[in-house]
Amino acid sequence: MEKENNKNKKIYILIALSLCTFVIMTIGTTFSFFTSTIRGNEDAGEVKLETADLLLVYNSKKDIVKEDALPGWEDEMIFEIRNTTDGENIAGSYSINWEIEKNEIKNNDLVYTIECVATKDGKEVPESKYNKVVNITNELNMPTTSSEIGDGIINSGDIQTCTVKVKFKETNSDQNDNQGKSFSGKIVVLGNKYSYEGE
Repeated sequence: MEKENNKNKKIYILIALSLCTFVIMTIGTTFSFFTSTIRGNEDAGEVKLETADLLLVYNSKKDIVKEDALPGWEDEMIFEIRNTTDGENIAGSYSINWEIEKNEIKNNDLVYTIECVATKDGKEVPESKYNKVVNITNELNMPTTSSEIGDGIINSGDIQTCTVKVKFKETNSDQNDNQGKSFSGKIVVLGNKYSYEGE
């Protein structure tokens, strides 16, 4: 009986040692992987990575919807992109996109523009590597499917206020095929995966 107890103890000890060895090897391998991926240029100094926190605020509405549209119809929406990140010069990149639910108006009769202005503490901010707004002042044809409008960059603490205008052009020609048609679309802002850090 005592031999069997000693044999069981040895088995338990071997299992415990095997598990400990496995855990230590796993931790060591993981640590060496992460330290080797961070190192590389010892002259560069400390590696610091911060990502920007972007917020989208619709001021009046989040979509533009028109049933039974007629030539001459216009609408607009205003929204803000805010970088709420603490710290200086932590810029985030983003893309502004149309999410088209329905666009029955064909022949390039439906057009849009977008104008954005960047401000910080109520003062306009000039373009820089930390600040790039999306501005399309020449009328573009409204896409029939969801698509990207443009890319921008916003610095920490900044607000970019954007105005999108949509217009059913009056062409002074036969537009009977488009009269009474419908449009429904909204603006979506997608934050990109990388950010810029200041100097």
